[in-house]
Amino acid sequence: MRFIFKVCLFTVLMALALAMLPANSLDERWPVQEPASHTVATVTPGKTLSQSLYELRGRGAGTPWEKEAADILAAYFQEIGLQALPAYPSYLQEFPLGTVTSFYNAEGRLRFRSGGPLTQVSQNVIGYLPGQDPEGKWIIFGAHYDGQGETDGIVYPSANDNLSGVMALAALAKALAAEPALNDTLVFVAFGAEEPGLRGSYYLASDLPVPKEKIQAVINLDTIGKTCETLVIYTTEHNALTALLASVLRGYGFQSSVVIATGVSDHYPFSLQGIPSVTIATANWKEGNHSPEDTLDKVDLYQVGSIAGALKQALHYLAR
Repeated sequence: MRFIFKVCLFTVLMALALAMLPANSLDERWPVQEPASHTVATVTPGKTLSQSLYELRGRGAGTPWEKEAADILAAYFQEIGLQALPAYPSYLQEFPLGTVTSFYNAEGRLRFRSGGPLTQVSQNVIGYLPGQDPEGKWIIFGAHYDGQGETDGIVYPSANDNLSGVMALAALAKALAAEPALNDTLVFVAFGAEEPGLRGSYYLASDLPVPKEKIQAVINLDTIGKTCETLVIYTTEHNALTALLASVLRGYGFQSSVVIATGVSDHYPFSLQGIPSVTIATANWKEGNHSPEDTLDKVDLYQVGSIAGALKQALHYLAR
């Protein structure tokens, strides 16, 4: 078991390291995005995937910056060998969105909501690794890539919330894409418009590509990059999935607690469908959250890789 642990952690940490390398060192055929109508950062030689996303002014839901991030992630999914679902050959599942506005809640924390006519558009980025068994189950991994964008001219970089989850998702996908296919199908979703009310995950949960009975689990990652020995597993019920994840995370040196809660993050709309679903976050995720201080240099990359490694290990028990 100790050997398997080391192999899984090494594999995923290497994938994470590769995702942090300059784009041209991944592959000279990296698809560079066409410039948008405004001046934005794109994946260009000398920049990492995370840095390219980080420079998109907080990737606010429904903004051109969020769309630019989606295009970069779609290109990355294609580059590492994920397939596009037939219904979304561009890897993008677009959905309508109302105007996004910001407000401060009773705790004084910046929050977001959308409302009014559906004049804006957001998108989920979806790639998958087909299983060898066409009758096999689906296991979905997710993380939202939108952030808090700009408010009153101040950019909220949104690194821990949630580039940390996206980095783990990308590393996990890259590691698994390089290995032989499992019997079950593995799906990777970068959710759009999480900040104004889980809009992307609600949209996907309401328009599932397969019957919900075929989905064995949804495992979502959100704000996992702030150094912490304790992880929180948010869910709507204690079940075999939460027990498995707690056990595997313990093997990777993390304490964990299962918290029963509604809302919280992008696992929740799937829970409402009766699908076993969780979100993993650090216990200290609110520190610096939704603030201009949520910067990329404060993300613990080793911890992000360790969590991705734990999820890869969990597949030994989840998938056939």
